[in-house]
Amino acid sequence: MAAKEKQAKEQLRAVIVDDEPWARKVLRHLLAAHQQVTVVGEAGTIVSAAEIIVKERPDIVFLDIAMPSGSGFDLLPNIDPEIKIVFTTAFDSYAIRAFEVNAFDYLVKPIRPERLDLTIQRILAETAPGDNDSKKLEYDDMIFLRGSDRPRFVRVDTMKCITADGDYSELVLADNKKILVLKSLKKWESQLPEKHFIRIHRGTIINIDYVEQLKAWFQSSFKVYLKDMPEPLEISRRYSARLRERFPQ
Repeated sequence: MAAKEKQAKEQLRAVIVDDEPWARKVLRHLLAAHQQVTVVGEAGTIVSAAEIIVKERPDIVFLDIAMPSGSGFDLLPNIDPEIKIVFTTAFDSYAIRAFEVNAFDYLVKPIRPERLDLTIQRILAETAPGDNDSKKLEYDDMIFLRGSDRPRFVRVDTMKCITADGDYSELVLADNKKILVLKSLKKWESQLPEKHFIRIHRGTIINIDYVEQLKAWFQSSFKVYLKDMPEPLEISRRYSARLRERFPQ
């Protein structure tokens, strides 16, 4: 009996809302790879979507935003707050508003199977509001940051480097804008994809895709120059070997 109850809790009921039949078909096909997800309905308009959601009471709604019948945002007043909203769109310009309406996730079309898998696993694993802050990040993920100035969405691949600042960390983005967030460097290191990010100092993590030059320094240490940053960052002896493996001389 307990096993059946556990299985029932892990089964997710989903509704797909998209005005394009082919887009609904593609997403249904992708979701078929997930045994924990059952698609219980589809809709091509806001009106029909509202009816299906009320009838089926799904756990997840995969919701397109730009539709001839109206914006996906127009549907939200008809959706129970407990239902997870996963926006699916060909544009990333709606990301900030998606957060403002408390969307669970934001998938940019064409949706990659591994990115969808991450979303499903997050929903299955979610047991508390803080759980999202510990998930492993993909390089093209868009994450929400509560910065010191204002909350915003940031793409992981635009993060150039991260430096420790007490209990905070300062992010430098591709355009050299800086964001101060209440998050430790240790937490960042556990979340960021190791293929792209590496720690070079007790207080610094860099994105190796932005490395332009390495220069030898004294006592077997190095300086690293990142794209469009005039001042180099110091690589401590402890971490220099790891970086040299990525950039052999």
